[in-house]
Amino acid sequence: MEGKQKFQQEIILLVVVVMLTSEAFLLSPVAEIVQPSGQPLGQRNVSFSNDTLMGAFLTAPNLTFSRDSATLIRFGFDNCKCRAVCFTLGSECKAWSFIEGEGEASECRTINRGPETTNLINMTSATYFFRDSSVGGFYTWAPDHLLYVELEYVYRFQDAKERCAKIPGHRLTIAHSNDTYDFFIHYKSRYDRTYFWANLKKTGSREAQWGDGTNVTHQPNFVDMSGGDVEQYFVGITGQYIYDIPDDGRAVLCQANPLGIEW
Repeated sequence: MEGKQKFQQEIILLVVVVMLTSEAFLLSPVAEIVQPSGQPLGQRNVSFSNDTLMGAFLTAPNLTFSRDSATLIRFGFDNCKCRAVCFTLGSECKAWSFIEGEGEASECRTINRGPETTNLINMTSATYFFRDSSVGGFYTWAPDHLLYVELEYVYRFQDAKERCAKIPGHRLTIAHSNDTYDFFIHYKSRYDRTYFWANLKKTGSREAQWGDGTNVTHQPNFVDMSGGDVEQYFVGITGQYIYDIPDDGRAVLCQANPLGIEW
Protein backbone atom coordinates (compact mmCIF):
# COMPACT_ATOMS: atom_id res chain seq x y z
CA MET A 1 0.00 0.00 0.00
CA GLU A 2 2.82 2.38 0.86
CA GLY A 3 4.50 1.69 -2.48
CA LYS A 4 1.25 2.40 -4.33
CA GLN A 5 0.80 5.74 -2.52
CA LYS A 6 4.37 6.73 -3.32
CA PHE A 7 3.81 5.86 -6.98
CA GLN A 8 0.63 7.95 -7.06
CA GLN A 9 2.48 10.90 -5.53
CA GLU A 10 5.24 10.64 -8.13
CA ILE A 11 2.61 10.62 -10.90
CA ILE A 12 1.12 13.78 -9.39
CA LEU A 13 4.54 15.44 -9.39
CA LEU A 14 5.05 14.48 -13.03
CA VAL A 15 1.69 15.97 -13.98
CA VAL A 16 2.57 19.15 -12.09
CA VAL A 17 5.84 19.50 -13.98
CA VAL A 18 4.06 19.02 -17.30
CA MET A 19 1.39 21.55 -16.37
CA LEU A 20 3.87 24.19 -15.26
CA THR A 21 5.76 23.94 -18.53
CA SER A 22 2.71 23.89 -20.77
CA GLU A 23 1.33 26.92 -22.58
CA ALA A 24 -2.19 26.18 -21.34
CA PHE A 25 -1.20 26.46 -17.71
CA LEU A 26 0.97 29.53 -18.26
CA LEU A 27 -2.04 31.25 -19.81
CA SER A 28 -4.22 30.48 -16.76
CA PRO A 29 -4.40 33.77 -14.84
CA VAL A 30 -5.65 34.05 -11.30
CA ALA A 31 -8.09 36.94 -11.32
CA GLU A 32 -8.41 38.42 -7.86
CA ILE A 33 -11.59 40.44 -7.39
CA VAL A 34 -10.55 44.00 -6.52
CA GLN A 35 -12.15 46.77 -4.54
CA PRO A 36 -14.77 48.91 -6.34
CA SER A 37 -13.86 52.57 -6.71
CA GLY A 38 -15.39 55.05 -4.32
CA GLN A 39 -15.90 52.54 -1.50
CA PRO A 40 -14.45 53.36 1.95
CA LEU A 41 -11.71 51.05 3.14
CA GLY A 42 -12.41 48.35 5.69
CA GLN A 43 -10.82 45.23 7.08
CA ARG A 44 -10.13 42.39 4.65
CA ASN A 45 -9.43 39.03 6.31
CA VAL A 46 -9.95 36.92 3.20
CA SER A 47 -9.58 37.44 -0.57
CA PHE A 48 -11.51 35.92 -3.45
CA SER A 49 -9.98 34.72 -6.72
CA ASN A 50 -11.26 32.98 -9.82
CA ASP A 51 -8.87 30.74 -11.74
CA THR A 52 -9.69 29.40 -15.20
CA LEU A 53 -8.50 25.92 -14.14
CA MET A 54 -9.12 25.78 -10.39
CA GLY A 55 -12.38 27.70 -10.33
CA ALA A 56 -13.22 30.08 -7.49
CA PHE A 57 -11.24 29.94 -4.26
CA LEU A 58 -10.64 32.08 -1.18
CA THR A 59 -7.35 32.96 0.47
CA ALA A 60 -6.72 33.51 4.17
CA PRO A 61 -3.30 34.66 5.44
CA ASN A 62 -1.51 33.30 8.51
CA LEU A 63 -3.46 30.04 8.64
CA THR A 64 -2.71 26.40 7.92
CA PHE A 65 -3.66 22.90 9.08
CA SER A 66 -1.56 20.23 10.73
CA ARG A 67 0.62 17.80 8.82
CA ASP A 68 -1.30 14.94 10.41
CA SER A 69 -4.53 16.10 8.74
CA ALA A 70 -2.92 16.71 5.32
CA THR A 71 -3.55 14.26 2.48
CA LEU A 72 -0.33 15.22 0.69
CA ILE A 73 2.82 17.11 1.74
CA ARG A 74 5.57 18.26 -0.60
CA PHE A 75 8.69 20.32 0.15
CA GLY A 76 10.53 22.77 -2.08
CA PHE A 77 7.45 23.84 -4.04
CA ASP A 78 6.51 27.46 -4.62
CA ASN A 79 2.95 28.78 -4.29
CA CYS A 80 2.15 28.23 -7.99
CA LYS A 81 3.28 24.60 -7.92
CA CYS A 82 1.31 24.02 -4.74
CA ARG A 83 -1.85 25.28 -6.46
CA ALA A 84 -1.10 22.98 -9.40
CA VAL A 85 -0.82 19.99 -7.06
CA CYS A 86 -4.31 20.70 -5.74
CA PHE A 87 -5.63 20.99 -9.30
CA THR A 88 -4.22 17.58 -10.26
CA LEU A 89 -5.88 15.99 -7.21
CA GLY A 90 -9.29 17.22 -8.39
CA SER A 91 -12.12 16.64 -5.92
CA GLU A 92 -9.67 15.04 -3.47
CA CYS A 93 -8.25 18.50 -2.79
CA LYS A 94 -10.75 20.83 -1.14
CA ALA A 95 -8.10 23.17 0.26
CA TRP A 96 -4.36 23.65 0.41
CA SER A 97 -1.76 25.59 2.36
CA PHE A 98 1.55 27.07 1.29
CA ILE A 99 4.18 27.70 3.96
CA GLU A 100 6.98 30.02 2.93
CA GLY A 101 10.59 28.99 3.44
CA GLU A 102 14.00 29.11 1.79
CA GLY A 103 14.42 26.48 -0.93
CA GLU A 104 13.46 23.03 0.31
CA ALA A 105 12.12 24.54 3.53
CA SER A 106 8.98 25.73 1.75
CA GLU A 107 6.05 23.39 2.24
CA CYS A 108 2.87 22.53 0.37
CA ARG A 109 -0.01 20.76 2.14
CA THR A 110 -3.31 19.61 0.65
CA ILE A 111 -6.44 18.40 2.42
CA ASN A 112 -9.67 16.72 1.28
CA ARG A 113 -12.10 18.79 3.36
CA GLY A 114 -13.11 22.43 3.74
CA PRO A 115 -12.69 24.93 6.57
CA GLU A 116 -15.90 24.03 8.40
CA THR A 117 -14.48 20.62 9.36
CA THR A 118 -10.77 21.53 9.50
CA ASN A 119 -8.88 22.50 12.64
CA LEU A 120 -7.04 25.58 11.38
CA ILE A 121 -3.97 26.80 13.23
CA ASN A 122 -2.20 30.16 13.19
CA MET A 123 1.17 30.42 11.44
CA THR A 124 2.56 33.73 10.20
CA SER A 125 4.49 32.15 7.32
CA ALA A 126 1.48 30.22 6.02
CA THR A 127 -1.37 31.00 3.64
CA TYR A 128 -4.51 28.90 3.52
CA PHE A 129 -6.54 28.49 0.33
CA PHE A 130 -9.96 26.85 0.07
CA ARG A 131 -12.30 26.28 -2.88
CA ASP A 132 -15.70 27.94 -2.59
CA SER A 133 -17.18 24.49 -3.30
CA SER A 134 -15.51 23.15 -0.14
CA VAL A 135 -18.02 25.10 1.96
CA GLY A 136 -21.40 23.46 2.46
CA GLY A 137 -23.63 26.02 0.76
CA PHE A 138 -24.05 28.47 -2.13
CA TYR A 139 -21.89 31.59 -2.60
CA THR A 140 -23.19 34.82 -4.11
CA TRP A 141 -21.98 38.40 -4.53
CA ALA A 142 -24.45 41.04 -3.37
CA PRO A 143 -25.04 44.66 -4.48
CA ASP A 144 -23.41 45.83 -1.22
CA HIS A 145 -20.09 44.44 -2.57
CA LEU A 146 -19.96 41.77 0.14
CA LEU A 147 -19.75 38.02 -0.41
CA TYR A 148 -22.36 35.70 1.10
CA VAL A 149 -22.76 31.97 1.51
CA GLU A 150 -26.09 30.40 2.40
CA LEU A 151 -25.30 27.33 4.47
CA GLU A 152 -26.88 24.05 3.46
CA TYR A 153 -28.45 23.29 6.85
CA VAL A 154 -30.39 25.23 9.47
CA TYR A 155 -28.80 26.03 12.85
CA ARG A 156 -29.63 27.49 16.23
CA PHE A 157 -28.48 31.07 16.80
CA GLN A 158 -25.23 30.34 18.66
CA ASP A 159 -24.39 27.45 16.35
CA ALA A 160 -24.99 29.70 13.33
CA LYS A 161 -22.49 32.27 14.63
CA GLU A 162 -19.90 29.60 15.34
CA ARG A 163 -20.43 27.92 11.97
CA CYS A 164 -19.82 31.18 10.10
CA ALA A 165 -16.76 31.93 12.25
CA LYS A 166 -15.26 28.56 11.28
CA ILE A 167 -14.92 29.85 7.71
CA PRO A 168 -11.96 32.29 7.62
CA GLY A 169 -13.04 35.90 7.19
CA HIS A 170 -16.77 35.13 7.56
CA ARG A 171 -19.38 36.18 10.11
CA LEU A 172 -23.12 35.85 10.62
CA THR A 173 -24.78 38.66 8.64
CA ILE A 174 -24.68 42.20 10.03
CA ALA A 175 -26.41 45.07 8.18
CA HIS A 176 -24.63 48.40 8.60
CA SER A 177 -25.78 49.84 5.27
CA ASN A 178 -29.04 50.25 3.40
CA ASP A 179 -27.71 48.04 0.59
CA THR A 180 -26.93 45.20 3.01
CA TYR A 181 -30.29 45.54 4.73
CA ASP A 182 -32.15 45.47 1.41
CA PHE A 183 -30.21 42.45 0.19
CA PHE A 184 -30.69 40.53 3.43
CA ILE A 185 -34.43 40.91 3.83
CA HIS A 186 -35.15 40.29 0.13
CA TYR A 187 -32.70 37.45 -0.40
CA LYS A 188 -34.20 34.52 -2.32
CA SER A 189 -33.13 31.33 -0.56
CA ARG A 190 -31.60 28.53 -2.62
CA TYR A 191 -33.44 26.15 -0.28
CA ASP A 192 -36.83 27.94 -0.27
CA ARG A 193 -36.39 29.21 3.27
CA THR A 194 -37.97 32.34 4.73
CA TYR A 195 -36.25 32.99 8.07
CA PHE A 196 -32.55 33.80 8.39
CA TRP A 197 -30.65 34.55 11.54
CA ALA A 198 -29.31 38.09 11.77
CA ASN A 199 -26.33 38.70 14.06
CA LEU A 200 -28.55 40.94 16.15
CA LYS A 201 -29.96 40.88 19.66
CA LYS A 202 -32.09 43.07 21.86
CA THR A 203 -30.18 44.86 24.65
CA GLY A 204 -32.93 47.04 26.14
CA SER A 205 -36.62 47.75 25.86
CA ARG A 206 -36.08 49.83 22.71
CA GLU A 207 -32.48 49.01 21.81
CA ALA A 208 -30.79 46.35 19.71
CA GLN A 209 -27.14 45.62 19.05
CA TRP A 210 -25.24 43.94 16.21
CA GLY A 211 -22.81 41.13 16.85
CA ASP A 212 -19.81 43.45 16.44
CA GLY A 213 -21.00 45.53 19.41
CA THR A 214 -22.49 48.44 17.46
CA ASN A 215 -26.01 49.66 18.03
CA VAL A 216 -28.70 49.51 15.36
CA THR A 217 -28.65 52.82 13.46
CA HIS A 218 -30.08 51.82 10.06
CA GLN A 219 -33.82 51.24 9.67
CA PRO A 220 -34.65 51.16 13.41
CA ASN A 221 -38.36 51.18 12.52
CA PHE A 222 -37.88 47.84 10.78
CA VAL A 223 -36.69 46.13 13.97
CA ASP A 224 -39.62 44.67 15.89
CA MET A 225 -39.27 45.74 19.53
CA SER A 226 -42.70 44.55 20.63
CA GLY A 227 -41.38 41.61 22.66
CA GLY A 228 -40.88 42.25 26.35
CA ASP A 229 -37.82 40.13 27.11
CA VAL A 230 -34.34 41.57 26.77
CA GLU A 231 -31.79 39.63 24.65
CA GLN A 232 -34.29 38.14 22.29
CA TYR A 233 -32.57 37.10 19.10
CA PHE A 234 -33.69 38.28 15.70
CA VAL A 235 -34.29 36.68 12.35
CA GLY A 236 -34.74 38.45 9.05
CA ILE A 237 -38.02 38.28 7.20
CA THR A 238 -39.06 40.21 4.11
CA GLY A 239 -39.59 43.81 5.22
CA GLN A 240 -38.65 43.47 8.89
CA TYR A 241 -36.41 41.92 11.53
CA ILE A 242 -38.52 40.03 14.07
CA TYR A 243 -37.53 38.43 17.35
CA ASP A 244 -37.24 34.68 17.75
CA ILE A 245 -36.17 31.97 20.20
CA PRO A 246 -32.40 31.29 19.90
CA ASP A 247 -32.89 27.52 20.14
CA ASP A 248 -35.00 27.40 16.98
CA GLY A 249 -33.28 26.18 13.83
CA ARG A 250 -33.14 28.87 11.16
CA ALA A 251 -31.36 29.39 7.84
CA VAL A 252 -27.92 31.02 7.83
CA LEU A 253 -26.22 33.58 5.60
CA CYS A 254 -22.54 34.04 6.37
CA GLN A 255 -20.95 37.29 5.24
CA ALA A 256 -17.39 37.98 4.05
CA ASN A 257 -15.52 41.09 2.91
CA PRO A 258 -12.96 40.13 0.23
CA LEU A 259 -12.99 43.65 -1.26
CA GLY A 260 -11.96 45.31 1.98
CA ILE A 261 -14.80 47.85 2.04
CA GLU A 262 -16.25 49.38 5.19
CA TRP A 263 -18.66 46.86 6.67
